[in-house]
Amino acid sequence: MRVWLFFLLLVPIVFNLSCGSTEKAASEPEKLVSSLSSRFVASSGSIDTLLRFDGPRDSRYYSDVTAQTTLASLTSLKYFITSISLCQEMNLSESGYSSATGCITIYQTADTSVYSIYNTYSISEALNDTIDSHFFDLLTEKGRAKLVQTKVLAASDVGTYRYGRINVMRPVKITGSFFDPASNELFFTKTPKTSEIVALGNDSAGRKIESVVYSTTDTTSPDPSELTLMNSNGETWFAFARPLELTATDIADGIALDVRFAFNPDQFASAVATASCGAYSSSSPTAFDETNCVTFSVPMAKFAAVPIKTSEKLTKEIYVSDFSSASGSESNLRIELYYSDSDSARTVLGVDVTAVTKETATSVTGAIQALTVSEKSSVVTIYGYNSATDVIDLVTLTGLTRGVAGTLTLTCTGAGAFGSDCTAKGKTVSRAYTYVGTKIIN
Repeated sequence: MRVWLFFLLLVPIVFNLSCGSTEKAASEPEKLVSSLSSRFVASSGSIDTLLRFDGPRDSRYYSDVTAQTTLASLTSLKYFITSISLCQEMNLSESGYSSATGCITIYQTADTSVYSIYNTYSISEALNDTIDSHFFDLLTEKGRAKLVQTKVLAASDVGTYRYGRINVMRPVKITGSFFDPASNELFFTKTPKTSEIVALGNDSAGRKIESVVYSTTDTTSPDPSELTLMNSNGETWFAFARPLELTATDIADGIALDVRFAFNPDQFASAVATASCGAYSSSSPTAFDETNCVTFSVPMAKFAAVPIKTSEKLTKEIYVSDFSSASGSESNLRIELYYSDSDSARTVLGVDVTAVTKETATSVTGAIQALTVSEKSSVVTIYGYNSATDVIDLVTLTGLTRGVAGTLTLTCTGAGAFGSDCTAKGKTVSRAYTYVGTKIIN
């Protein structure tokens, strides 16, 4: 028996694990071929009417502003993905990991020479990098198609896969404009001039650091052009919301599975403007307009890994909750639960949580960590990494009843994290939430 592993990239972003079968002539014994495919899918869903909790406000007349990209305004999003693998076990430690075991690689860049230049590959090089096998635009079919690969799996690959890792080069390319919650288009990505790429030396791990510091380019002037910026790290791990099990029977039967990496382009990247600022002095990589005091940020690799049969359609439920009332970082929480359209039980296979700024926000609040889920009597509980135990057993959200509005419970990440009622780390607070609806992705 042979098992094939495919890697496909789609928008709405889904990573697809796919297993299919082939037919042989009647004179030959039938051989079933199992395949594992990855797809990236951009899973959009409009919630505009639920984002304006505070009434209309034109933030162009306020000194501190937070803006985010929208589905329509984010026109290009390019990552240089070098590999993706699924692992049965990992030793977790904060944002990192060690001793990953039982791993299978489902995608690997055609240009493996880049592994040796990870520490030195910078904005300056990425800006003019036109090699076809490097940057792929996750918002286009052409870009996603370039990430399709097939891998033969052996019986030794049978196992329970709880984790995965995505390796990318640190520079990211993005084109788009940023809107405040009152729908004012405020900021625009811009291609930096050579003189606006600032070398910062090396970080503690010996990696070359560069920032974009706009000194003459105006990021408040239309229209957007491609911005290449650098994140501080390029390797990230993820956990399956529910473990992916590959059995000997799956391989023998030629089951077709997808692992779909889903993300929502709405509110994906952010731009924060402050009332005043001095000359750029940070030692961390960023993209900063020192004239207009605007800082741009793009997530490193924020995807929800959803295992699903290739023949099935990915479906999601959308919820919006009150989140942070902390001074300057008022925001809502967008919660997206993914499952198969053919599953009558609607078992949650993936989860994505994003903080969506309110009109009064002057900074961005980090969302709660959402790694795994459990469900009992239609009530969902979401878990994050527990630094005290180095495992994923910390309840970050609970009490969300599927398909209806209600009240959920959040675990505070620190004193004042989500407002004055967060009096200490670990305290739980109640927040109202709204059920937005259900949407079939693909």
